[in-house]
Amino acid sequence: MLRALKPLQACILAALLAMFSLWCGVQSFAPPPAVEVTSANYTDIQLYQDIAAKVHDGTPYHKAARDLQAMHNYPTQPFVTIRLPTLALMAAALGWKILQVLLLGVLLLAVIRWYRIAAVRSQGEAVGVAVMVLAGGAMVTQPGLIAMHDFWAGVLACTAMTFRGTKRWGFAIAFAGAAVLIRELALPFAFLALAFALFERRRNEAIGWAVLIGLFAVVMLLHAQAVHAVVLPTDKQSAPWTGLLGFTGVLRDLTDTSLLGMLPPPLAYALIPLALLGWSAAPRGYALFGLLYCLGMAAMIALFSRPDNFYWACLLQPHWFIGFAFLPRALRDLSQAALARQPAAL
Repeated sequence: MLRALKPLQACILAALLAMFSLWCGVQSFAPPPAVEVTSANYTDIQLYQDIAAKVHDGTPYHKAARDLQAMHNYPTQPFVTIRLPTLALMAAALGWKILQVLLLGVLLLAVIRWYRIAAVRSQGEAVGVAVMVLAGGAMVTQPGLIAMHDFWAGVLACTAMTFRGTKRWGFAIAFAGAAVLIRELALPFAFLALAFALFERRRNEAIGWAVLIGLFAVVMLLHAQAVHAVVLPTDKQSAPWTGLLGFTGVLRDLTDTSLLGMLPPPLAYALIPLALLGWSAAPRGYALFGLLYCLGMAAMIALFSRPDNFYWACLLQPHWFIGFAFLPRALRDLSQAALARQPAAL
């Protein structure tokens, strides 16, 4: 993408990026928004673990989820405030330790797949992208965080991206399907993949994505009916998803839920937008898709996420970190375009 820029365009882009990065760094000094307290000393992770334990003991999922959420002052209306049962049923059947191993396996598959994609260019870039995928999925090392639905969806979607548009597109649909069945907020990935398959005239893959979206709609309908059967009219209603936190909310959530939190906040905030520049230099077939996915999910967080929805950023973590792996190439391409130098052929 960046190689096609004219010198003036490259200089303008570099200046705008520098100013935007500086603006992001300044946003780290803004006071955090107030977060509504559901129940003192009781976390979402504890809630999901307790639900799985009740299901393991024989309580139907939707009743267990409704009762525990109501007990701890969590909303149960509308129906989407109660998660899809997929992860809880898996935990009840297999246990959280086995699920941690399973998710680690998916993450390692993503590492291998992204390494092979980047290795076509250079060994150094391949190592870099492998490290970044691991960094984006570092939460897998924390047993308690395995209960976070959004993190599962992020890792699964990251793996699905490596199969999309290839002869093994069926694996992309399988991993993306698992992601949306655990967390419905991963659905934009399927819609984006469908749009690309249609635009690139991959008919069979497009049909596969359309079928996945249709099946998901049926699952959500059944889930809604099951929730409505157990929820009481007096149950707590969720606040609207109109947080309008802006890009500052994206910066805060990505930092607070990832290894970026180990850096000084101004530096972490300033680095985050550079991942988008890195995606513009990703291998062909992945660059535009990855860039649009990151921008789309960031827009979703900026527009609709509330202060207590910080975990939505887990859907983005692996993808955003991958952008950092391609940042050196992007900076090189941008500087060569600004200086009107022809980049060496790959």
